[in-house]
Amino acid sequence: MERASRPRDYSGRKIKVNAFGEECVRVGNKWVLRSEAPNTYFPDPKDMVEPYLCDCKHCKAKRIRPFQMY
Repeated sequence: MERASRPRDYSGRKIKVNAFGEECVRVGNKWVLRSEAPNTYFPDPKDMVEPYLCDCKHCKAKRIRPFQMY
């Protein structure tokens, strides 16, 4: 039951606490320290760019036509 209800990190990987009290995540087929694995924490708010502030052509297109007809 404990394995099934493990919490997940930002990337969707399972988190467990090892014998030393450090958080580990499952990467591939082995457990790695959460601090050493890539993309395990939420992005830093200062690094996030809102779509309405971004000037790339992809974000501009979303602002102009938010719903695309197929």
